[in-house]
Amino acid sequence: MEATQSRKYDIWASNALFLTFGLSVLMGFLRHTGYFASDLQTKDYLQLYLITPFLLLIYYYIRKGLRPAKTLFLVLYGLVLINIISYGTQASWFDTGLKTFDFLSQHFLQTLAGLLILLSLLVSKKEKQSVPANK
Repeated sequence: MEATQSRKYDIWASNALFLTFGLSVLMGFLRHTGYFASDLQTKDYLQLYLITPFLLLIYYYIRKGLRPAKTLFLVLYGLVLINIISYGTQASWFDTGLKTFDFLSQHFLQTLAGLLILLSLLVSKKEKQSVPANK
């Protein structure tokens, strides 16, 4: 059975998001941030450990094609982009080459995933409209 086009977009978007997560863990290790920061307080670790499973679950449900998960990701990432635009390009995001690569690669992958999710939502609407009603 061949996957529909919207299903392919969902899988590609999910792959990009899981790759983003893996990249963030790797960059955290290399830069000693996130889970690997030595100066984090307990509340910071709790936030990391509570948010991570939630995000991974959203990525999984995007792969499964759940519209609410796709919409939630688009809203959350839209808020992140608004935050970045409102604060402008901070010099601290680009202190080192590794930090610059971390910032740009993750946002590139997340933007790509967002575009794939938008395509998935548009294509699934067209697919539903083109399916004739059963009699």
